[in-house]
Amino acid sequence: MRYWWVNHNMTFKAESEGGFIWAPTRTQAGHRKETWDNLNLVAKGDMVFSYAQQHICAVGLATAEPTPRKRPKFKAEGAQNWIADGVYVPIAWAPLETRLSPSNEIAQIRDLLPEKNSPIRAENGHGNQSCYLAAISKDLADKLLQLIERTDLSGGSLLADALETRAEDEVEKEIRRA
Repeated sequence: MRYWWVNHNMTFKAESEGGFIWAPTRTQAGHRKETWDNLNLVAKGDMVFSYAQQHICAVGLATAEPTPRKRPKFKAEGAQNWIADGVYVPIAWAPLETRLSPSNEIAQIRDLLPEKNSPIRAENGHGNQSCYLAAISKDLADKLLQLIERTDLSGGSLLADALETRAEDEVEKEIRRA
């Protein structure tokens, strides 16, 4: 299992409600972005932390492998400027009742952040807008889950149960579609 952090402030509503993450394959100028390319590295069963509005809002599990897919109908301003070709990963999201503010916990997570393509700034815990999907370490994922458990009293085993149930439901939907 690998661990990921998605910064999707602009597309959070569509992606969380739709059960996926998506990024274009390249910029309008034809350049690739490593944090967009990371979608191709996500595997079924990987854990993804959802960051939007300066909070971790949900935790999810990838329910299938990445696939090429046209841009979803995002209502967010600016999303229509992305090229249509992209990569889609279905995610079974478990929303948090109490969102976690990384900026409030930066002292505990600073040293666990990736050196390259960090999803947040080490100095203050604010989001790195140039980073869409970042690989994070198991140590950082474990610390985030620990903080979520402490912050979200419904968290802990309930989160694990919710993720397992959501993932099973998504797998069943994929089987029925096939």
